[in-house]
Amino acid sequence: IRVPPRTTSSGGRHQPTSGRHRSGPAVGITPDRRSASAEYAVGIELEDGECLQYYAAHGSETDFVIKSSFPIIGIDGEKINENHGSSFLTCMCRNVMSGRFKQDSPFFTVQGSFWTNSVSEHFTAICDANKPCIIGDRCNASGVESVALIPLQTGNERLGLLLLNNTEKGVILPEDIIQLELITGYLAAALVKFRSGETLKTTNKELDRRVKNRTRLLEIALKEQESFSYSVSHDLRAPLRHINSYLAILSEEFGNLLPPEAHSFLARSRAASGRMGKLIDDLLELSKVSQKKLTKKIVNMSEIVSNTFSLLYETEPYRTVEFVIGKGLTARGDNFLLTQMMENLIGNSWKYTSKNLSARIEFGKEVVADQDIFYVRDDGVGFDMEYSDKLFGAFQRLHGTEYQGNGIGLATVKRIIDRHGGKIWADSKVNEGATFYFTL
Repeated sequence: IRVPPRTTSSGGRHQPTSGRHRSGPAVGITPDRRSASAEYAVGIELEDGECLQYYAAHGSETDFVIKSSFPIIGIDGEKINENHGSSFLTCMCRNVMSGRFKQDSPFFTVQGSFWTNSVSEHFTAICDANKPCIIGDRCNASGVESVALIPLQTGNERLGLLLLNNTEKGVILPEDIIQLELITGYLAAALVKFRSGETLKTTNKELDRRVKNRTRLLEIALKEQESFSYSVSHDLRAPLRHINSYLAILSEEFGNLLPPEAHSFLARSRAASGRMGKLIDDLLELSKVSQKKLTKKIVNMSEIVSNTFSLLYETEPYRTVEFVIGKGLTARGDNFLLTQMMENLIGNSWKYTSKNLSARIEFGKEVVADQDIFYVRDDGVGFDMEYSDKLFGAFQRLHGTEYQGNGIGLATVKRIIDRHGGKIWADSKVNEGATFYFTL
């Protein structure tokens, strides 16, 4: 910004000591007619904690800038020095920034800008021998006479100042101040936008750092999980096989020497060993859900359910169960995981309808607010909804030993649903069946 001196119609320099305005036309700043560095010093100071800091300076002596701010940044963006100057708390710049001025003062505008065409006269007007004068001291000591301090203001917030200094008297006109106050309004808005952009960049960098850190931690956790799965698969299975084998040998080779009660204990021990093996298999299945890379495609859900029903019939062909399967139901997801999920859900209904003389299991779909909601419904024993929060937790069971299971099946279902970005919930009443709903 370069503001030249104005001239009167008679060719003489217009030199008012100060002026106060309330309204008037926004007069454009005329093009430069002199060297700005020789006639005008222009600077921008921004609020920085307890200090006003020069962020741009043009035309001022380096000494003047150094004493006025710290650290100093030149017009080209380079720091002029790293020295610390004195605090600005008592200077006129700080008064303008803080809005500390008298409404009837001839040196201030209604917008709070300070200007004078004679610092020496201003100095004399506000100081006396009995009261040390600090206000304007730096400008006065530097030979500055014409001064304008225009706040960079947006709303009620003052972000900094636009400063114009000149060693000559009488070079500032009231219309110059009107125009500069308009300009600083735009500058303040641009500064707020810039700072918002910088804050966003900083936030994005921090988020990126956190994501990378969490990705690293996740990779570590997955490696630890793989190590655990390997340990379960190999280190635990071997002693379990030995236990089961020795129990079988004991029963077969020394069965005649054992009392009937001992045979019962052996049978229970072998059954417990079998349950332990099944639990290991289920835990491995649960861990694989998190490790498997998703390969999403259109999956025929009706076909998966139909195949699952066929397999269940092969295991218990004597049961009477009515299967109702919605035709042509499809979803987008990983075929392997969705098959695993439906086998668990349908198997759950198969298990809890096993006490029925005849049972009914249904797989279908509802559309609510353009969203596909699949469901598996049965007329089995159901459960108390008071305990529904335990349904999908590992090792959580709502029924006793009359129904086999270890509480891993529905936990696996929940994990598969989560990996597909969906949700699952249930609705049930005791002895009135249950319905499991899910989205993908």
